[in-house]
Amino acid sequence: DAHNTERWVSTTKVPLHDSQGLVSGVVSLIQDVTELHQSREQLVQSDKLAAIGTLAAGVAHEINNPIGFINSNLNTMGKYIKKIIEYFEENNISIDDDLKDIIEDFHDAIKESSEGTDRVKKIVADLKSFSRVDKAEKESVNLNDGLDTTLNIVWNELKYNCKIEKDYGDIPDLYCYPNQINQVFMNMLVNAGHAVYEKSGIINLKTWADEKNIYISIKDNGKGIEKDNMAKIFEPFFTTKEVGKGTGLGLSLAFDIIKKHKGTIEVTSEVGQGTEFIICLPFIGIENEQA
Repeated sequence: DAHNTERWVSTTKVPLHDSQGLVSGVVSLIQDVTELHQSREQLVQSDKLAAIGTLAAGVAHEINNPIGFINSNLNTMGKYIKKIIEYFEENNISIDDDLKDIIEDFHDAIKESSEGTDRVKKIVADLKSFSRVDKAEKESVNLNDGLDTTLNIVWNELKYNCKIEKDYGDIPDLYCYPNQINQVFMNMLVNAGHAVYEKSGIINLKTWADEKNIYISIKDNGKGIEKDNMAKIFEPFFTTKEVGKGTGLGLSLAFDIIKKHKGTIEVTSEVGQGTEFIICLPFIGIENEQA
């Protein structure tokens, strides 16, 4: 079209015949089916996300069981070593330096292992929370917690390329669809991670509120967005990433979700300097929405 945007069309052609039955012309009907195509693709993407969520929830459940066994065994080992030390002390048995070093290393190993399992448990809890695809319910949540949960999920995508800086304000809870809002956070965090991929970058997360709205800023110091692309970034299937790196639906879905919550997304960007997305969500966004 005039804006160099890709359009999808459906064509129907019917031949015209003269009195002798010969084809004398063709009538063509051309319909713009771009919106229908986009809707189908978004449904496919939603189905994929739902399938991934179901798989993630199952994996999280399976991980929880062995982690429980490991935690229990670590606690038991800690009690055993404590009893051994008490036995030596009660019977006035001296402990040589080598044995003291072994016991100290044993304590450190148990402590580090416990911290590791706690980390896994936190990731599993966040994964289960994030992947509740069957829970499309509205509830009051704190968006600072939502950012942290999502950050924990996508951390492996970010940790080698950037540093995260947080400036969370004291914001009230918001009545919303939390899983959908977390999906927005995930899409924007992954995009920010890709933007700073070629250099050691910084992603800054900031939240604040006024009397009517909650604001979330996701800012990076990455490569920025070309001016010609700024008007297209929320269009379905628009992407500047190489084939296989993105569907072009992430920001489009984010825009639709925030719009559903009666909110807005503002973008500022400078090539070579970075990009900032500011999400504005009103307190009364979906409070009066019919279930």
